[in-house]
Amino acid sequence: DADAATNPSSPAHAPPNAITLIERVIGAHGGRDNFKKTRTGRSHLVVTGTPGLPAGSTADVIEQFDLPLRLRRDAHTTVAGESIVVSYVITEHGSWQRLGESSWMPNPLSPSHTVTTFPASIFDNLLTLADSSEAIVVSSTESPEGKQFLVLSHEVDGHWNGDLQIDPETYLVFSVNRRVFSGAANDFVETSTRYTDYRSIDGVPIPFKTVVLHNGNPAMQSMVKEVVFLETLDDSAFEFD
Repeated sequence: DADAATNPSSPAHAPPNAITLIERVIGAHGGRDNFKKTRTGRSHLVVTGTPGLPAGSTADVIEQFDLPLRLRRDAHTTVAGESIVVSYVITEHGSWQRLGESSWMPNPLSPSHTVTTFPASIFDNLLTLADSSEAIVVSSTESPEGKQFLVLSHEVDGHWNGDLQIDPETYLVFSVNRRVFSGAANDFVETSTRYTDYRSIDGVPIPFKTVVLHNGNPAMQSMVKEVVFLETLDDSAFEFD
């Protein structure tokens, strides 16, 4: 903490207790060295309430990821009893998508687009807090069930950007809360992403259940069937088939 007060390159402008808490959370999630494992591998998720599809739809989602440049996602969706596969491929050369057995079509990305996916997105969020100059405030809150949580609130350019609720016993992230613009609602929505059922994969605690709430109402749920971290992924994982 003394170094943070005297070294301008330290996580600036965050009070020492916030810096200490962030480091404890990073350690509880496996630590920086283990975070690197989450950048390359495969995952299999079961998602209900799939964004962009009718309520009650489900999807078996298989992803192959080699971040930050490459991602292959195949979502086997079921809507009203009918099944279809929606596929995406993103590489350093661009982005493409395919619906069912149709041809692959370009899917333009914005210049600021960054390829991210579960579970690396959780750890990217923690590292951003640790390494940025955001103003961070530590507080506490109590859930309706009486559970106590530590809260890391952070700002960007003087505006509230969200908060992380931390379990004070395990230092694992319980929820990420922020306002997100919803095209469907044509308005900003209070979004809470809650992580539970943590299990260790190759030394990295991974939440096997994720629930997204919009204005307090359940909007999406994701259950992990498998996560595998790999040293490398062959180019064939990202080829069109």
